[in-house]
Amino acid sequence: MRLLLVSLCSVQRSIFSLLRCILPLPVIILHCMSIKTITLASIGLLLPIQHWAQATADSTAAGGVVGAPDTSLTIAEVRVTADEVRGAQTSTSLIGPTAMEHLQPASLADLMSLLPGGLTETPQMDRMNTIAIREVPYNDENYAVSALGTRICIDGAPLAADANMQQIPDALGTDADIFRTSINRGVDLRSIPTDEIETVEVIRGVPSVRYGDLTSGVVNIRRSLSQSPLALRLKVDPYSRLVSLSKGIDAPRGWTLSAGAGFLLSTIDPRCEYEKYKRLNLSLRARKMWRTEAGALLTWQPTLDFGLNIDDDKSDPEQQTGKDDKYVNRFRSISFANDLSISLSSWKFDARLSLRAQHDETEQWMRFVNSQNLYAPSDTVDGMPHDVLPLEADYVAHHLVDGRPLYANVALSASRLLSIGPLSATLSAGAEWQCNKNFGQGQVFDPTRPLRGSTTRRPRSFRSIPATNILGFFAEADLRMPISALDARLTIGLRTTQMVGLESHYAMHAKLYADPRANLSIASPLFGRHNSRITLTLGAGRLAKMPTMDQLHPEPFYVELAELNYWNADPTLRRRVTRAFRIDGDAPDLEPAHNVKLEARLAAKVDRHTLSLSIFRENMGDGFRFLTRPVLFNYVRYDASSVDGSTLSAPPSLSDLPSRDAVFVEVVRRAANGTRILKEGVEWQYDSPRLPVVHTRLSVCGAWLRTTRQLSEPEWCQAAGVTVAGVVVDDLYAGLYSWKQTTLCDRTTTNFTAETYISSVGFIFSATAECVWKSDRRTPLRNATPIAYFGPDGVVRPYTEVEAADPILTNLIISNTASSYQTHERPYATFNFKATKEFGNILRLSFFADRLLAAAKDYEVNGFTVRRTFKPYFGMQAYLKL
Repeated sequence: MRLLLVSLCSVQRSIFSLLRCILPLPVIILHCMSIKTITLASIGLLLPIQHWAQATADSTAAGGVVGAPDTSLTIAEVRVTADEVRGAQTSTSLIGPTAMEHLQPASLADLMSLLPGGLTETPQMDRMNTIAIREVPYNDENYAVSALGTRICIDGAPLAADANMQQIPDALGTDADIFRTSINRGVDLRSIPTDEIETVEVIRGVPSVRYGDLTSGVVNIRRSLSQSPLALRLKVDPYSRLVSLSKGIDAPRGWTLSAGAGFLLSTIDPRCEYEKYKRLNLSLRARKMWRTEAGALLTWQPTLDFGLNIDDDKSDPEQQTGKDDKYVNRFRSISFANDLSISLSSWKFDARLSLRAQHDETEQWMRFVNSQNLYAPSDTVDGMPHDVLPLEADYVAHHLVDGRPLYANVALSASRLLSIGPLSATLSAGAEWQCNKNFGQGQVFDPTRPLRGSTTRRPRSFRSIPATNILGFFAEADLRMPISALDARLTIGLRTTQMVGLESHYAMHAKLYADPRANLSIASPLFGRHNSRITLTLGAGRLAKMPTMDQLHPEPFYVELAELNYWNADPTLRRRVTRAFRIDGDAPDLEPAHNVKLEARLAAKVDRHTLSLSIFRENMGDGFRFLTRPVLFNYVRYDASSVDGSTLSAPPSLSDLPSRDAVFVEVVRRAANGTRILKEGVEWQYDSPRLPVVHTRLSVCGAWLRTTRQLSEPEWCQAAGVTVAGVVVDDLYAGLYSWKQTTLCDRTTTNFTAETYISSVGFIFSATAECVWKSDRRTPLRNATPIAYFGPDGVVRPYTEVEAADPILTNLIISNTASSYQTHERPYATFNFKATKEFGNILRLSFFADRLLAAAKDYEVNGFTVRRTFKPYFGMQAYLKL
């Protein structure tokens, strides 16, 4: 009974302490909402002051010393923001478990807001979530190489997406349809759950040469693998529901096992029940360690993962139109990885084998009503004339994309530690092989029932596309040497990459690409104080990303030209004759995309104050995109204007009709190295020590980011819909434009976070002000006059003043007014609040309210008042340990 009373009293004191901390919150929020402003001190500091004031009063009443801190409070080191890794050779952010639990992410995309320059966003589960490191985000497939070139690893095994070819081009119409397409965009962050993650390391600077086939950065995800109780996580917000289970055990014979499962159900719009995103994930991880008689330590770590994602969208069945329209994307994957490491004296050997098989099914149903007398495409593509039949008057089209990518990765490495006097060196070397292959049925549909009444594509099997094999070797030296009071460290390495197995007509055939990288750091005590330190880091290197399967072997393009299109009131007398051509889209001139990184970083630690400042410049001049080229087609035009339809008993014969030779010019797409992305910026982060009385730490994290995106090669275009004297200009001519298509994005942000941790009651509270000081987007005027043109004779000629005065060719000068604009976002701030409360070792509750308050001044543009509003985003989660 006595033990029960003591426990009840302890629980009562915890509840009272929690109430004393929380009660001032509504008053503060109401006050801030009334004046449309907020200060970090009022939120981040008032809560602990309230607790300190009560503790001081209790101490005074008991005869204690006024102002002395409560010695019963022990401050454990917790972090709710990303930590700049001290001692790293390049700019690296580390996100720990406390930060993830406090943030309550649903996918890896939510964690990216903790990086310098990141902003909190409401999850968008109706589209692919891509990663953006050191750049202002920009949704354009021509600049998706940044996300494609980010290497994401889970427990050391890389996640590849080079064999992904899931796309329904004819279905692209709305923004949601376009951004659902993940082809050539890298890894979809929605598919990566955040349960069981121990740390997330984001290398923003120049990575080691151990990492290959990348251009932007590295994301290393490490999941927990240790003894742990059965844990249940429940998360609820207006858009999603998440539940997960995890458990870790120490098994007999030195085995450690961890298992987990999770399910996410996201409703894109809470008002609509017919568009959802579902994710199911299962994971089993193990580790076994042996110690041999020779003193070697052998560690084997196998993992097995299963994932299921379903993204579906359908119309409300009560609607009168579009009720048959439906979209479903199913993603199933199973992964198996083996990591084996041997440590012996100064040697270490590592071997990794990972296999991942996927089954992706993308299906689209769409009802089409043929109200324009459209015809089905020709079933024979040989450049000869063929009769085609009209489309059905009313049908439901069905398009299936069946993809079955298989990814295999093998990595071997060896390293040795050497010491020569004060110099210590770690020498490493290794090799890596990556194979990407797709065994799917590919594009499966009925060409006589296309989705939108017409199509320039045909069914295509992915199995016939050759696999891509990427072979890389690396060698690296990590040298450390103390020089008086200085600690100098130089990491220098070289990585070579080659795509093996390519046909001889490709530019990359038997070609070796070398990428050198180096990082130098010099550390010294600051002002001669042993508890203070300053570190200068300089880094430079080149990174390379190989093309994907779709870029090397894109879908063929089909052009169908009508030679005769005779219409009669009697359907049996109608006739349409077409000639179909197939254009191969292979890109033999394609080469890897290269990014040259330069970085200077200054990090300082004074007592427990830490500050880091990074200046970087990244220049990629040969990124991937699809460019156009003109192709000339020859066919015959038949004139049926003299046919008397009232006397016909059968469709007109081609031999009875006058004809003339005709040509047609079409621009077709082909992958090329035509994208330039220039990233420049400054990143800063400051962390204060936790104040001993109020138990609050201030973190300041921000960045100035400037991203210049540009078309680095001339582009062929046609003047759409222009007819001069009966001549359709875009049927016979195409212009070559050197207009660069520049888009400049400039943004400066700073996040101020006041985080309070009171260990006696297990309470964490954080208030973050996300301040956007500047956000500009500019597209300069571009030269709309072509530098050359392609005509009906198939010859490319320069475009001069003579052509500009020609009544037909002058239409190749395209107006550039619509493509020139500038947006300027005025400064604003949004405020996020998060709280976590522990109830013993059993239950932990977390709450968040993003953009609960905002400070955004109204402004006028062209006589109109612009008033900005921000939609709040709430949620909570419960973490139960059994």
